[in-house]
Amino acid sequence: MPIELLAATKSGLEAVAARELDGPTGLGYPAKPVSVGRVLFTGDESAIARANIGLRTADRILLRIGTFSATDFGVLFDATFALDWERWIPRDGAFPVSGRSIRSRLSSVPACQKIVKKAIVQKLRAAHRVDTLPENGATFAVEVALIDDVATLSIDTTGVSLHKRGYRDFVTEAPLQETLAAAMIRLSVWNPDRPLLDPFCGSGTIPIEAALMARRIAPGLTRAFAAEQWPTLDRNLWQQARAEARDAILPPAPLRIVGADVSGEALALARRHAERAGVSGQITWLQRDFADTHSAQEFGCLIANPPYGERVGAIEGGRDAPSRGAHATNEPDPAAVDALYASFPRILNRLKTWSHFILTPFPRFERLMGREADRRRKLYNGTIECTYYQYLGPKPGTPADAAAEPFAPPPAPPRPRSHADHPRGPAPAPASFAERDAKQAELFRNRLSSRARHLRRLPSRGITCYRLFDRDMPDVPLVVDRYESRVLVVDLLGPRSGRGPEEHRAWMRRMVDVVAEVCETARDNIIVRRPRAGVGAPPRTPTHAAVDDALIVHEFASRFLVDLHHPLTTLLPPDRRRLRAMIRDLAPARRLLIGTGDAAPAAVHALAAGAAAVTILAPDASMFELARRNLELNGFVDGRARLLRADALAHLPTCRDLDLILIDPLMLADGRTTTDGWNLFRDHAAVLNLALDALAPAGAVLFATNVENFELHESKLAPCRVQDISHRLVPPDFENRPFALRCWRLIGDR
Repeated sequence: MPIELLAATKSGLEAVAARELDGPTGLGYPAKPVSVGRVLFTGDESAIARANIGLRTADRILLRIGTFSATDFGVLFDATFALDWERWIPRDGAFPVSGRSIRSRLSSVPACQKIVKKAIVQKLRAAHRVDTLPENGATFAVEVALIDDVATLSIDTTGVSLHKRGYRDFVTEAPLQETLAAAMIRLSVWNPDRPLLDPFCGSGTIPIEAALMARRIAPGLTRAFAAEQWPTLDRNLWQQARAEARDAILPPAPLRIVGADVSGEALALARRHAERAGVSGQITWLQRDFADTHSAQEFGCLIANPPYGERVGAIEGGRDAPSRGAHATNEPDPAAVDALYASFPRILNRLKTWSHFILTPFPRFERLMGREADRRRKLYNGTIECTYYQYLGPKPGTPADAAAEPFAPPPAPPRPRSHADHPRGPAPAPASFAERDAKQAELFRNRLSSRARHLRRLPSRGITCYRLFDRDMPDVPLVVDRYESRVLVVDLLGPRSGRGPEEHRAWMRRMVDVVAEVCETARDNIIVRRPRAGVGAPPRTPTHAAVDDALIVHEFASRFLVDLHHPLTTLLPPDRRRLRAMIRDLAPARRLLIGTGDAAPAAVHALAAGAAAVTILAPDASMFELARRNLELNGFVDGRARLLRADALAHLPTCRDLDLILIDPLMLADGRTTTDGWNLFRDHAAVLNLALDALAPAGAVLFATNVENFELHESKLAPCRVQDISHRLVPPDFENRPFALRCWRLIGDR
């Protein structure tokens, strides 16, 4: 009997995985992308084993049990109960349930998980004719995914993600995942007859994946999978799939694959990983700087994931540490970043007949190269949004003097003149920004109009405060948020954009005119501000005029005063809309503490949903006053709401028996210090441990931040269960920036 399977992929790789399944050299299963990150295919039970062992660009294989429309919990329960769970899950099977909800009326993921779990329990009890389910056998991880009110229920057959091939036991600080490396190769024009060079190979992922492809070594041949332990699936299928994969392996043959890196330590790891993968004889490893890149071979492919941002800290001469630190603690050196990327056109021009494939988030990359890419694709390297630029050279077999269009870097700035200079004529007049700004404004108008059309239905769904534009264009570093009749424009760079003060003011006036035109509003309704106050700036004390001038907007069934002039927050940040909805759904009959500078909206939603008691901490004077006004505006002046001018670090030791705590601190301009005065990176574990101590049994802490490069120190936390729920909280207006907000749920161990 055919079964339906879903290959889960990274966003942007759905078509690549589909070709692996259904292409000329694929596994032979008809496949089609059905949603972001999901490719549907059908087959018999052997397809589970063959896909897990053979797919290079998928992260996991899901067994789709059913899909149906679900707009209320009753339908979700009944439709889940009707599915054929007993075919797969035995009476002792463990079946944890995870979930996600995107643009769906059933927005509370925990509630959906409980409903699905309850329905499966009742179905299995009836089917297996038992009163209890011990759940001490093999694991059948269930996912409920609600997208546009359509529920898809599936069981994970993979277990540990498919990017874990098994050959990499030690890694550099932020290695490129094997599945993404394989996709970069698939998206290039490389084949085993052509040379391949990775000049930033780090621990060797791209060259190793290329060698595995060339020899047709299945990526999952030597690892284990969750479904191998299922008693309901014939284990012989796995033996047959592995035998088939072994038979397909080609014998070693000369390959022209080169991995180069300036770090000797990284290359030692690369050699070790190649040996463990069984391809050590097919790759040449070179220790050299990118500046020394050259090749006498022709018609090759350069495929690279160069350092960027904080990953570039060690690129300057004599770098001896691994260079792949995507989460390194050293501050990035802007000069080193610029110097590295400024060298790209000159160095790549040496490889005249080659094709070049570069994955980077570096802004204005095409302008720097002096040439538009022939193809480009948005991909995510971990949580970093990147673009995969593809520059195609001539095809092999073209005349020997054939060459790709050269890269033409922008001219270097003129050197300062000295008294020894003797110009032959007057210096040319400085170039005007006007022509470039006019072109930027037109591109900005097109992008903003497209976003406005895409989000036009949000108000009909009750969402009247949302993000229209978020640095969607590297040359327009603005954030544009709509707050009903007003529009907030945040200028992220100010005069640091490279223009002088007067030129920048003129540029901003032009951009504000575009916003007014697209949003069909008067300029008086547009507020322009810089993002944050300076480091250590004193809290803003509101005047009566400032509070009276605050704007009243709506969210769900409540009303809120927002302050669009506040230097840190508007009080109703759109990226936290689904976090506030989650708190609303969890609040009934529970005791909550909301420890965040913009606490009022979450507290109002919790009280409106029937929370037993809510304590609100507002250390900032303006936030305290706005919180008080918002509670009054929504009629919550009874004893259930308690508003304190206090910070979490000082107040948490006095708390006990709370059911839900939100820790979501406001940050000063340094990106490290909270308005409460504690350091996010250094002190968050101590604050969270205080919160865990304040919980009642079965209570939970929600911890949120949008500080980039933040890493949760789980090892420093008191015993608890930690769940990263960030992906469940992405609003529709943030689908282009799904990692704008990070959020974890901590469940106390008592």
